[in-house]
Amino acid sequence: MSLNVFVSVDMEGITGIVHRDMLGSDQREYDRGRRLMTADANAAIEGLVKPGHHGTTFGGNPVACRLGLAVLDEIEEANLLDRVNEIGSWFKSQLLALQSRNASIVDIRGEGFMWGIELDGPAKPVVAELLNKGFVCGTARDNVIRLLPPYVTPKKAFAEFIDALEQVLAIVKEKAA
Repeated sequence: MSLNVFVSVDMEGITGIVHRDMLGSDQREYDRGRRLMTADANAAIEGLVKPGHHGTTFGGNPVACRLGLAVLDEIEEANLLDRVNEIGSWFKSQLLALQSRNASIVDIRGEGFMWGIELDGPAKPVVAELLNKGFVCGTARDNVIRLLPPYVTPKKAFAEFIDALEQVLAIVKEKAA
């Protein structure tokens, strides 16, 4: 039987709508927890998805919407937003303390886990050095380091970032002199 059947993602506690036993024989895709649809289905779902049940690729079908609700449930149950606000407040205080010690930081903007660190010079060399230390950052305009870490980033990683940023700012300043 060949259908377009939408399935959900299984990522650390977010359970799927369609169980792996309902899928075809490719267990590897389920284990990776990424596939959102399949062309193979077995008798367990035969007759459930009929012509007309799926209208458009980007139309927000019921199963994809249910998956979105499961993600929102997980965010609520894990108190993820409270955690982001708590760590974000602490991180802001650490960034402001670093700014007070380092004239290269012109401004700190952001909230939660979304931050812009405006520098008095180009951000790209700083971001490149941070990458060498294991931190993936972006830039906005020429002189802003942009941080958008995942919401599951541990507080320890933020503390390590502050230390690394302080070291990198000193290295970049030294190279520029």
